[in-house]
Amino acid sequence: MKILFVTNMFPTKSHIYYGIHVREQMEGLMKKNDITGLLYFINALENGKIEYIKALFKIRKTISKFKPEIIHIHYGLAGLFLLLFRPKCKIFVTLHGGDILPRQGKFLQLFFTRRILKKVDKAFILNEEMAEILSELKIPFEILPCGVDIDYFKQNEDLIIAKKINKVLVFPGDSARPVKNFSLFKEVFEEIKKIAPSYNVDMKIVHNLERIEVVNTLCSSDCLVMTSFSEGSPQIIKEALSCNLPVVSVNVGDVSNVIEGLPGCFVTKTYAPRELAEAVIKSLGSDVSDLRKKFIKKGIYDNNSIFNRLYQAYKE
Repeated sequence: MKILFVTNMFPTKSHIYYGIHVREQMEGLMKKNDITGLLYFINALENGKIEYIKALFKIRKTISKFKPEIIHIHYGLAGLFLLLFRPKCKIFVTLHGGDILPRQGKFLQLFFTRRILKKVDKAFILNEEMAEILSELKIPFEILPCGVDIDYFKQNEDLIIAKKINKVLVFPGDSARPVKNFSLFKEVFEEIKKIAPSYNVDMKIVHNLERIEVVNTLCSSDCLVMTSFSEGSPQIIKEALSCNLPVVSVNVGDVSNVIEGLPGCFVTKTYAPRELAEAVIKSLGSDVSDLRKKFIKKGIYDNNSIFNRLYQAYKE
């Protein structure tokens, strides 16, 4: 099975974490199945939007030479070439959030993504909010988030033993991006210092780190707090749970589904700093010794489960 993967999200030397889940999914699929894959990377992040224009012409040549049976596009805008020509093969697209969710404010991308969707055989999406949008557009879809490598993201006993008396809260993402709502995280942090000073809380930010640094940060922390205005299916949530780190979050993306039934994990009804702070304090006082075990037992977010579902979709 020959698959051309087209994406504008992929790690580079300067952005080592960007699109890492896309790379892991692509490599994992090829290792476990009879797949010959080829990557076409639209590096607009570093080289500018001109890369999309170049891709309109280069992808046609790549397709002609490689002759894929399937094209799998990651992120709606990476499929712009479909508006000029539609190759005679199966075409799938995985939407990642900003390409289809209005709350992220990327309205030009929404305009193009809606038209690109009409050219694909099936879309893989991340949550119920996206499902409502695609249902209205009458586009075939399947809720299929990217998985997590549970063998890599796991507890490090040395780091657990070395934890200090203070409690460490993790902010997931780039604090400079407005959609991540770092200002609310800081308010929650200050609120906890007021109402539970004995915890002596500290904070860490997970952004643009090496994979091992992410694992070490998650394993040496006490709670991940998500305050974003909009998300798809945030990888960091699944990575945290796989490392036995509890999560407190606003109701965003698919987080409520992912953490449902897991000890020490809570989704708040509002964005009120006090409500979030109280949820974090409740989490810090919870027994989360079997959190990772219960997360894995769900059997739907680990890489192998996702790879198997993707492969079956390819074969349909």
